[in-house]
Parts: sequence; structure tokens; C-alpha cells
Amino acid sequence: MEEGVLIIKKTRKGFHAEIQYSKKSGKTGVLSVTGWQPEDDSLNGTSCQFERAGGALSKLVAHDGKVLYSHSPAVAQPGGSNSKTNIMDSFDPKKTCLPKDSRDALQGVNPDNFFLKWQKCARHENSEAKNPFAFFRTHKGKVSYQIQPNFGDIDFEKLATRER
Repeated sequence: MEEGVLIIKKTRKGFHAEIQYSKKSGKTGVLSVTGWQPEDDSLNGTSCQFERAGGALSKLVAHDGKVLYSHSPAVAQPGGSNSKTNIMDSFDPKKTCLPKDSRDALQGVNPDNFFLKWQKCARHENSEAKNPFAFFRTHKGKVSYQIQPNFGDIDFEKLATRER
């Protein structure tokens, strides 16, 4: 852990903390503390210990051993962003105002062209409504349907690891 001095300044919205430390070259460096908001300036000028990960503050410990800030990296949750949601796709060829020949050519197939869905295949359910076209619908804060892009069987995690 590196050693430094905690500098707390009063701002309009409360207090801002910085760590003043000595670099390896002997010069003084200042590291802004963005993850922790001090309640008062009682720790101003006190010594502290801190750890950095990639230049960013990861842990801050006061002179008395109290951990003021600790940043732990995010852990991937099962069922998180990689899981498929059960939101219904807004595209339904029977509920769009497509020309008859286009509707017949699709024959119920979900096109993989997102731009086509977005520009030409707006959902049209109620012709008497004020605005009968809809790209998404919510009910009681939950999404009933929205435009879903169709990427087929592309695994984006494999693409991302291949790019690294």
C-alpha cells in the first residue's frame, strides 16, 4: 500500500477528497477520490494508505485503520446481461401495414434486418387510435413488446475474445 496525506476541501455540494502522495521520482502527486464522499473535514491533513489498480483508486484506509473506500471489481452474475429476456418482439407481419407482396414474401419470417423493422415494419394494431403505429408498448411499467434485433446464432462473447 502507498502512503499519502488526505486533503478534504469544502465544495458547494459537500466535501471533496484528494490524496497527496510522493511519486517514485520524488515529485508530489495528487489523486482525486471519486468513490467516497466525506461527511466533514475532520480527516483533513491526516495520513492514509491507499491502493491503486490501473491508476484508479481501489482502496483507501485512514490513519486509524478504518477502511474509507474499497472498490471491488464487478462479478458477472448468472442470468445477467447474457441471458435472453422474454420481451416479445414488436414485429408481427400480420399486424403491420406492409404491402401485400412484401407480406407474402416474408411469409411469417422474422427479418434479420433491424433497419427494415425500424423503418418499414411498425406495428399497426388499432386504426381508430390517435397514433396507431407503435414500436414498443409498456403496461404497468413492464415492457410488453419492443423491436428486437435478430443476430441469428452469433456469439458476441467469442467475437469479443477474438478481438482481444
